[in-house]
Amino acid sequence: MLISKIICSLGKFLFIFKKRRTPPSPKKILVIRSGAIGDVLMSTPLLTAIKRKYPKAEVCYMVGKWSSQSLKNNPNVNKIIEFEDETIYKKNLIEVLKLIEKIRKEGFDLCFVLDKSWLWGLFAWMCSIKFRIGFDRKGEGFAYNISVPFEGIKYELEHNLDLARKIGMKVVDKKMRIYYDKKDLTNAENFLRNNKIKNRALIGIAPGGAVNPGQNFLEKKWPEKKYIELIKKILKMRKNYCIVLFGGLSDKSLLEYLKNKINSKKIIIAPLSCIQITYLLMNKCKVIITHDSGAMHIAGATNSKIIALFGPTPSKRFAPRNSIVLEVKSKECPCYNIYGNYDKICKEDCMKNIGIDRVFAKLNYTLKR
Repeated sequence: MLISKIICSLGKFLFIFKKRRTPPSPKKILVIRSGAIGDVLMSTPLLTAIKRKYPKAEVCYMVGKWSSQSLKNNPNVNKIIEFEDETIYKKNLIEVLKLIEKIRKEGFDLCFVLDKSWLWGLFAWMCSIKFRIGFDRKGEGFAYNISVPFEGIKYELEHNLDLARKIGMKVVDKKMRIYYDKKDLTNAENFLRNNKIKNRALIGIAPGGAVNPGQNFLEKKWPEKKYIELIKKILKMRKNYCIVLFGGLSDKSLLEYLKNKINSKKIIIAPLSCIQITYLLMNKCKVIITHDSGAMHIAGATNSKIIALFGPTPSKRFAPRNSIVLEVKSKECPCYNIYGNYDKICKEDCMKNIGIDRVFAKLNYTLKR
């Protein structure tokens, strides 16, 4: 931390002379976000604003392979530039230099950097991008031509849109967007038909996630035992409903375990390999119950209601607009800070404090609305 402060102080001096006027008609624009699926989805309203302001510009998005699928079919992105997530998180200098050279050759006029670290500002500068816009997290924005203070006190999506507002863009659409094609729609419809749930009342549950290439944050998860008991209670008290279990490929064993443990024909596991199909199926659910995870953000792009369970991470920063939040607040929780770290005293007990009856009562209330 001390080294970072010294570098930021020095950088502020070295970058004191820089252009402050945004290019009036940029031809090529780059957006950079290295985070997980939710981080990328929360940037989609910014993409809408950029394309609205500069409809003729070529907009490219540099993103890790783990999250790139969330941008598939997005009409506001002309080109996706993928990189191996480990290149960044393991600080592979040779691969980073190759990536810098690749971006340099593109000749971008304007860049939006959504990561908060000063390293990303230097990365954009080393890519020879003429005008750079990003966040200033306690002095880390020294390499940007224009920066926006980041305190982590509001919804992350709104923080992203602050970059657009800073340069005079008009924000008219704040909805996260996931775009699908005819093949995705056909596959989703076939899934509903083959499982005989096309016309059934559905409740979605996403018990996994909280793991990505940059972070294993299992403390965010509501305990598996509680999900099992909740599902049993729903099937007993809401007999006209079926349960659809959502997750990614890494959640396969967990979802199969839950399904086998409960042993009910009313539990169906959704396809795990396609964000677009997950989105389409979530849209069919009356309510989706989950904790802070990628699945929660996918649900946030739907028109369905979400019951979002929060403990270690602050709901004001990460909960989608269509969510009903059940949050644990104590001396230990939330414990996630603006640097993406969490206190080691933040344990699983934090999420255990959210009771099954409390979640079920909120579900009943939501279904009646």
